[in-house]
Amino acid sequence: MALRKPPIIATVLTIMGIAVLCTLGTWQLQRLEWKEGLLARIALETSYETVIPASDIETLAYSSDKNLYKRGTIYGRFTGQTRYLMPRTHEGKSGKNVIAPFITDNNQFIIVDLGWLPFDHEGINEFDLNRTALQGVLRRPDGKNWLTPANDDASGIWYAIDFDDLGQGFVPQGYNVMPAVFYSEGDLPFAHDGLIAHTAGWQPPNNHLSYAFFWFIMAGVLAVIFALRFVKEPTPKAQDND
Repeated sequence: MALRKPPIIATVLTIMGIAVLCTLGTWQLQRLEWKEGLLARIALETSYETVIPASDIETLAYSSDKNLYKRGTIYGRFTGQTRYLMPRTHEGKSGKNVIAPFITDNNQFIIVDLGWLPFDHEGINEFDLNRTALQGVLRRPDGKNWLTPANDDASGIWYAIDFDDLGQGFVPQGYNVMPAVFYSEGDLPFAHDGLIAHTAGWQPPNNHLSYAFFWFIMAGVLAVIFALRFVKEPTPKAQDND
């Protein structure tokens, strides 16, 4: 196979591109190691017997690490307000998640995600406003992006939890919102019809290995394209013999 000397600019750009892609792949492998450690820690913490103290709630809510979580029990009362996060899916079906304000015994305001309802369900109209216990996981909610529509607070429909703008009447006067959500995984202290609670044993997604493969494969593809385009000398066409 004949070879030729590739252009300098194309060579430099290709090397830079391969270096960037390999760096992204290596970074995903590092994230994989970190995520596996987090999943191992989650697997060890499966009990709801621990009451989540106020200090842990505040630490988690304001931590720079958005992957922190705490499984346990919180005590307090609902305020009777509800909002609906749309659209949310459960086993391939479209619906909405029900969220409600909850004031803990330590007067901390927490948003509780109660679970999933199908679209045709009217929602929860009556709460037990007495002191109650909730079992579940406290963590940061999934963030919104530029494609997320603006919340319609007038109709009670949200598309993402925006702690900077929770609308009118959702937060009682005099309370500060903890920027974290408690995902209820146990039985609720009031009657409901059709509400499906969150599955116990929540785990964050772990797709870092597939992401790493993708970036390394892209680096290989770029190297092959460069070789075919600039390194291999085209085979000259055979001349016709008249």
